[in-house]
Amino acid sequence: ALWGEKSKDSPPHLKIVHVKYDYINKRAHAVVEKGYDEGKTFIRRYDSKYEYMVRTEPEAECQRSYLGEEMPAPSLPATATFQGMETIEGDECEHWMDDVGSNRVHIYLALKKVGRDFQRIPKRVTDEAVMDGESVALMTYDWKNVELGMPAETLFQLPADHTHKSCERYVGGFPYLHVFHFYYRF
Repeated sequence: ALWGEKSKDSPPHLKIVHVKYDYINKRAHAVVEKGYDEGKTFIRRYDSKYEYMVRTEPEAECQRSYLGEEMPAPSLPATATFQGMETIEGDECEHWMDDVGSNRVHIYLALKKVGRDFQRIPKRVTDEAVMDGESVALMTYDWKNVELGMPAETLFQLPADHTHKSCERYVGGFPYLHVFHFYYRF
């Protein structure tokens, strides 16, 4: 996700997150490579009702928390309207827009052939403020290097040097990771 001014260090204007996402089995894994929460790995196991945060540097730590809610479903808002087809970085995409008055959210979903069917794959979301008829981009999420298929179970396990019991209990849980604005969060 991009946000803020690129010329300022705080808050960081770029966040890079490597995501493994399995809605069918209710689990997600995210490694924050750059930006806020840099160096942290989040493992959300809605199937077993636990979530973990693991950090190796600058100080190793592992925290666990009870995860008692359902995994949020990836979905477009009912108020989004189809705007047509556009090409984004070489991919043919559906362009949807959710106009909420002071903000407009542009949602781009790439169409990828999987077997005989086409799947909609998140490509880009841009949230823009609208003031006096002018629009200013506030934040953009770009998905890169998307691989379709069922992620391996081992991707959603704690690293070998941690166990559920060795992770410190953390009451209250961790905030959602928004990986495609609020349409994909876990």
